[in-house]
Amino acid sequence: MLTVSHGAKKYELEFDTINPQSTENLSRQLEKLTNVPLSKQKLIFKGKQLPIDESPLNNFNVKAGSKLMLLGMKLDPDTDRTNTSINKVAKDALHIEEKMNSIEEQIKGIKDGHLPPEHHDEALRKLHRQCVGCVEELMKLLEELDSLKIIEEKSKSLKKTTVGEIQKLLDRCDGIMETL
Repeated sequence: MLTVSHGAKKYELEFDTINPQSTENLSRQLEKLTNVPLSKQKLIFKGKQLPIDESPLNNFNVKAGSKLMLLGMKLDPDTDRTNTSINKVAKDALHIEEKMNSIEEQIKGIKDGHLPPEHHDEALRKLHRQCVGCVEELMKLLEELDSLKIIEEKSKSLKKTTVGEIQKLLDRCDGIMETL
């Protein structure tokens, strides 16, 4: 038997001394018992982290009666979906930032004389419309974030950071429109 502790709980697991299982197999077993995803697990034995791979447990002197510790947070499907939604919004904001970079480059090109003066008004109107489009897209992203119901502190922090980044982009759009 192996004893694996996770938080306040202890799990007793069979240990085959003839054909010891790999650390990965043990981790998969623990995933089913604890709901801690394999990718989030850390197995600790005698103060050292074990690699989660095909290495047999006896390579690390794990024997029947050994005690291991499992570190990692349980998978909460609601939190995972929420964080995925927040990360998607952050990624969308990065695409909008790329559009803004392009607008700024075009404005710089106009100021540097790369466009004949007779085309300036039309080009600046077009850039203004693009900038307004960026503002509208950013506002939709803020609305999307606002619609999320968040309980976990980690998700709240991620949302707050993303909102801050979007607000910086909105301020930047205001600055761009002032130069137009």
